[in-house]
Amino acid sequence: MSFPIVVLAFFRAKPEHLAEFRAALAELIRATRLEPGCLRYDLQVSADDPTSFVLIEEWAAQASLEAHLAQPHTRTALDKMADWLAEKVQVSRWKAIELDQLTAAR
Repeated sequence: MSFPIVVLAFFRAKPEHLAEFRAALAELIRATRLEPGCLRYDLQVSADDPTSFVLIEEWAAQASLEAHLAQPHTRTALDKMADWLAEKVQVSRWKAIELDQLTAAR
């Protein structure tokens, strides 16, 4: 059985570029949510730091994620935002685990 792929991307913007960073993210999110295979593309901001974000992505398949990364709007947004980042983006990929897989390892 195939499960969606979840991507968590953690990043922090430079405070002096926060407004333009947020505007670029809004454009990226709007375009990405229209892509085939995009099940979720939600942005969260830290309750303690308005410059810290996590992007929660859920893709129907690896091919959908790869297609997203190749989209012109994705490439443009990533290039544009690179100078506005305070540190390197931390990206991790996740997959669901079935309940019976958790209990089978006992």
